[in-house]
Amino acid sequence: MEQVLPMSADNGADSPTEDDIRAVMEVLPDGPDMRSTAISLLERSSVSSSSGDDPVSAALNLFFSGNSTGGAPSAAATIPSTRIAEASSSIAPPASVAVTPGSRSPAYASPWQSSLRKDTTSSSSIAHHMNHHSDIGGGKVNSGSKRPRLTSSTATCGGTSQQTNVPKQSSKKVSIGPLAERVRPTTLGDLVGQTAFTTDSSLGVLLSEDRFPSAVLYGPPGCGKTTIANIIARNTQRKVVRLSATQAGVKEVRSIVEEATKRRQLNPSAGTLLFLDEVHRWNKAQQDALLPHVESGLITLLGATTENPSFSLNKALLSRCRVVTIDGLDTDALVQILKAAIANPSSGLPTNVQVSDDVLKGLAAVADGDARQVLNALELAVDMSKPPTGTSGSGAVTPIIISASTIEKAMQRTHLMYDRDGEEHYNIISALHKSMRGGDVDASLYWLARMLEAGEDARYIARRLVRFAAEDVGLADPNALLQATAAHRAAEKVGMPECDVVVAQAVVYLARAPKSVAVYSALKAAKDLVRRGPAGPVPVHIRNAPTGLMKDLDYGKGYTYNPEHGYRRGCAEGLSFFPDRLKGTRLFSEGDVESGHHLYPLQQVASTKKAAKDQNKIK
Repeated sequence: MEQVLPMSADNGADSPTEDDIRAVMEVLPDGPDMRSTAISLLERSSVSSSSGDDPVSAALNLFFSGNSTGGAPSAAATIPSTRIAEASSSIAPPASVAVTPGSRSPAYASPWQSSLRKDTTSSSSIAHHMNHHSDIGGGKVNSGSKRPRLTSSTATCGGTSQQTNVPKQSSKKVSIGPLAERVRPTTLGDLVGQTAFTTDSSLGVLLSEDRFPSAVLYGPPGCGKTTIANIIARNTQRKVVRLSATQAGVKEVRSIVEEATKRRQLNPSAGTLLFLDEVHRWNKAQQDALLPHVESGLITLLGATTENPSFSLNKALLSRCRVVTIDGLDTDALVQILKAAIANPSSGLPTNVQVSDDVLKGLAAVADGDARQVLNALELAVDMSKPPTGTSGSGAVTPIIISASTIEKAMQRTHLMYDRDGEEHYNIISALHKSMRGGDVDASLYWLARMLEAGEDARYIARRLVRFAAEDVGLADPNALLQATAAHRAAEKVGMPECDVVVAQAVVYLARAPKSVAVYSALKAAKDLVRRGPAGPVPVHIRNAPTGLMKDLDYGKGYTYNPEHGYRRGCAEGLSFFPDRLKGTRLFSEGDVESGHHLYPLQQVASTKKAAKDQNKIK
């Protein structure tokens, strides 16, 4: 065995160079003493070897021979069997290592011979040593090779053959994460359906030039807020920090501000971009913690929210940010996204998926503009449609055909052919409107159910009911408007499915209520009158006169305060509330009401009854 020489100043060893130290460290096992072990090996090998020997080769021969310095782990203790799984027992040992029974096997030299090095070299000297010391062990070393893949192989240790069983990696491609995440766009060019973020738009230019300001991205779920934030993060030189307002608070903000301040002190141009998802979840105190740092420019805030910022964010924070409204994606954009996902080789979807345009349109129509929802539903539908074997009896690949019924099951919705932006959408809401106008309760409930089951937004239906209450019921039953507005509020605050019966109650009430279009018709006539003729000046006697000058100009002269005159109806004698050219015009019809009913308030009815009573007293 090679003699172990003590290290001392008398050995006359030259100080190892930094390149040699790094070259040896590339082969040594990782550990806190790796550098000191490399220096010790180089110093000891320089004493024991001849002057012509390469110091790195000598140091590594010394290491693999087991003569490490005191405290340094031996090769057997530091190199696990999996790291030498590809070693061949036929490789000759280094010339300076004497192999004897019971001694360390030369297989321990093979990790170095097999390029068990890190993926990248730290200096040109390392590559030099790896290329020019290939004679050790009789095998040439490729400096660009990677660590060997761990497989089941035999390694020799102490003359004994040991089997290392490491499972082989499956060749099947594994899809990680949901489909919506795997096909998420990474550039503005890949972004679909958001015209505000095209490459030539003002926001797109700011993004590409890394000048994007503090902003709040406001839009419904699945419209692309996180995707846009990711694209901004990929195109900035600023430090990017991501937080969710559901998990972070003032403590995390202070830490981010502290780090941002340190970076700014080291580099005055260094900036920090904070992406805060669900920013509306923060209370006033948490939002206020960001104010001075957003205002100073130390932090560029990029918030994302599904709630209206006017109500959910502090005005002080809003004044320092630009609100960017991101609309829900329309049907065409969603179909484009679905087709791109199917054709994308990185999506992880099978290449033999077949789905018709009608099915894609049906899926997009009920998604409420949510790209995440349609993509994940598509992935689920593909999994549900896969045949048991995947191939036919002839060996050909069996197509995976996605049907409308499979999509319905994946979305847990039905009637996919109900297009919320197409003709059928307007046909069915028209059918509901006309059924209520005609007083058919049963038909009204049927059309309501058609829309709800197809996934129509209950808030949209309730808005139409509010309009119907004023237009078709009107003053024949003023409570109809109260019923409709209550249903609309329930649809907003409670949501589906709980609000369905509330909306249905309003539909039944409106269908049963007496009808009158008196207000609607009068308003329409007034609009026509305004559009047809010139706008006459406001009569002087009903103009406001807050100043002395206006009074001198006879503003308000001749006007009588009606309550002081027994609440007399109409204007003063010889005067009119209309412009002069329209004096005497009639727009509202008291008799425009369903037969057998009256308009409210019952002015005429009450007056008629009083007149009848007075007449009876006289008799």
